[in-house]
Amino acid sequence: MSHLRSRSVKEYASIDPSANESLDLSLQDDPYSPLSRSVPRFGDPYLDGGTPEGAVTPRSMQYLEPDENIASGLLDWQSHIDEPQAEYLEMDGAESFRSARTEPGALSKGATATGTDWRATEAPRSPPVEPVNSKAFDTSFHDESTDMSVDMYASREDVHMLPWHRVTHRREYAAASPAAAAPSQTRAPTKKAKWPWLLAALVLVAVLAIALGAGLGVGLSKKSKDTSAPPAPATSELADLPKWDWLSPSKKAFGVNLGGWLMLERWMYEDWMVGVGGPNAWDELRLSQRLGDRTVDVLNSHMDSWITEQDLDRIQSFGMNMLRVPIGYWPFLSTRITGEPYRNATQLDHLSNLMHWAWKRGLYILLDLHGMPGSQNNDQSSGRNDTRRTADNYVDFYSDKNQEYSRQVVTSALQWVERHPAKSVIAGFTSVNEPRVYNNPRYLQKLRSFYDFSIEQLSSLNIPLVAHHAFVNNPYDEWSAYASSKGPSRFILDDHPYPAWFQNPLPSKIDSIVQSVCQYGSDMQRFPTPVLMGEYSPVSILNGSTATTDLLKTELKVFGWSAGSLFFTYRINASANPVAGEAAPIALKYSFYDMALPNSDVGQFPRFDNKTPVIDWTNQLASSCGSAPSLSWTRSS
Repeated sequence: MSHLRSRSVKEYASIDPSANESLDLSLQDDPYSPLSRSVPRFGDPYLDGGTPEGAVTPRSMQYLEPDENIASGLLDWQSHIDEPQAEYLEMDGAESFRSARTEPGALSKGATATGTDWRATEAPRSPPVEPVNSKAFDTSFHDESTDMSVDMYASREDVHMLPWHRVTHRREYAAASPAAAAPSQTRAPTKKAKWPWLLAALVLVAVLAIALGAGLGVGLSKKSKDTSAPPAPATSELADLPKWDWLSPSKKAFGVNLGGWLMLERWMYEDWMVGVGGPNAWDELRLSQRLGDRTVDVLNSHMDSWITEQDLDRIQSFGMNMLRVPIGYWPFLSTRITGEPYRNATQLDHLSNLMHWAWKRGLYILLDLHGMPGSQNNDQSSGRNDTRRTADNYVDFYSDKNQEYSRQVVTSALQWVERHPAKSVIAGFTSVNEPRVYNNPRYLQKLRSFYDFSIEQLSSLNIPLVAHHAFVNNPYDEWSAYASSKGPSRFILDDHPYPAWFQNPLPSKIDSIVQSVCQYGSDMQRFPTPVLMGEYSPVSILNGSTATTDLLKTELKVFGWSAGSLFFTYRINASANPVAGEAAPIALKYSFYDMALPNSDVGQFPRFDNKTPVIDWTNQLASSCGSAPSLSWTRSS
């Protein structure tokens, strides 16, 4: 259950069970592995383990089952794997067992490592919550759905035990199903381990929300290469939000990106990133290489503070209805498979919390895979900044290997969403952010094939693919036929206009910038499916908050004509010594947080009161581009 965090698998096997050794423990599982931190926050009764290639997996992918040869003394989890990596259960008779760790391949040798003692017994359903207030105790955790309990021994004052609710953690499982033998009396462990009380902490964290009645469980993704059927969606107490209607003539997306939260982008907080990772931490990949396993703690601390539930209150107070959430692939597919150094931390815990917060407020989420295997654009926004590959017009995302990995990522991510009780907040899905094709026909063909796959996978969720145009020349013309073939219910074109930035020279006249904005409006009108402006901001070299506010209002009005617009981004910490980013005030023109402040000297973000449809409100904003056209689309089957 709890993971011996700071030790390699080999070191686990070398631990002497008789040694009086204090182990470094935490709830953190293998930082390379997908979904390891996604313990259920609100009580999902059907959790399965998502495991990397070579990891030990229970045969059912949902719950540990005893081997037929249980009397032999070893419960072996080899049915789904070729080379067991790190875990097994040592049986004592048919009822008691010890969880332990071994080095790869050691299962056949029967090697043991330190562990904790458990005993599987039958138990009544729905036992009462009992506080345990003793320095040493042994008590039972109960699974309400399988009528079983596990006796745990621990030494800790004032630990409160809650009913066991089938809470499993990747590669570390609670108990075996009760065998035919009758339950025996609880046996005291031969030696009290120093760490089992932390197992109680895991249960407390995972099950506490059950008592709170929140009803939001999170399933773990199944192993990427496992062919067994995914588990049934979790039973949910959350009523579904109304389906987001991308084809509505009046209800348009009006929202903001939560950039730099679940994956790092140095330019958003350059001073902090250099401070923790050094000047060569250009991206999350290099930060992970530099810090190793310490990356997990750095990421967790950052995610805890960058976005909180209070931030959603601020967002909602401006009348916004949608959040775009960039996330890397590594929470969904082990980097032990892909060979990249990214670390999985608590990204999915935070995403799960966000989905619950959004559900409570009636907000919707566009989930965006912002960093993909090999990098889809060689930019730090993908997790990997690679100027050499850019110079060669090479994109490793399109290699056969990474295309296969990317498909696994999409499948895993959507299965995770589908099992989530708050899945109704997911309005759309971007399977790869801002891919580049460099006018390479082979790359473009592979991207279209990847989009085909993504659309097919999304059919069960009945949400569209929100797909970026890949920076091709004349993107609205290039993607028109493809969009028509998919239909407006399944394909939304994603554009990221920055009409006063990413140009050489940078425009210095407001009239020319506004003309560019108007051109985007014209392009959207003639496109066969809805167009979402998934990123935009009024960043420019124009001086003064008035000019920035005026440009922002023009963008809000025009960019919302089709599917709507999502401002990039929620917040920026401007650098005092910018190298990859910008200094204030330019950097803060990307920051909704700063422009939402009263009397902001950067620019003023307008507030929508939700008394009228979004399109009616944006039409009231001043702009020389005219009023919103009447756009409609025929729903595709």
